[in-house]
Amino acid sequence: MIFQNILLKRLIFALILLQSTFLLAQNNEKLYYFSTADSTKVGAKTESGKIIVPAKFSNYGNYDFKKPIEEAIIEFIGTEKAKDYSSKLPLMPAGEVYDRHGKFLYYPQWFDNGIDYYEEGLRRYVDGNKVGFADKDGNLTIPAQWDFAEPFQYGYAKVYVGGWKK
Repeated sequence: MIFQNILLKRLIFALILLQSTFLLAQNNEKLYYFSTADSTKVGAKTESGKIIVPAKFSNYGNYDFKKPIEEAIIEFIGTEKAKDYSSKLPLMPAGEVYDRHGKFLYYPQWFDNGIDYYEEGLRRYVDGNKVGFADKDGNLTIPAQWDFAEPFQYGYAKVYVGGWKK
């Protein structure tokens, strides 16, 4: 009986170890941007070909299809969500950001000619008609709560409330 219990515990331990190794190997697989056959849309997939984010984004931007995605997040320029925003508001989503498993995280704020840049490790994101800040790992570090916000400078960001218009 004791021998069977020890054998059962070792078997369970081996199965857990095997499963953990398998999951770890899955998470470490390289990710790449890919385009559709006609090169009009872009998505992200694993090295083995599993699609993580479907190719639904316009191939506008500087995607490197040969180099692995090394960042903690996957970002795409352009989003259908931008159509829902008024041109009178300064808030407009410029793209979509996903984690490395394909889970949608947030819409980065439009700035200049594309996605907002990181300043002091944070960049603005849009949620509804409010703006907040996200870090390079995709964490929404400061919730969207202002009508508009400027990028961080010297540890501070100027924020606006009460209806901001262009």
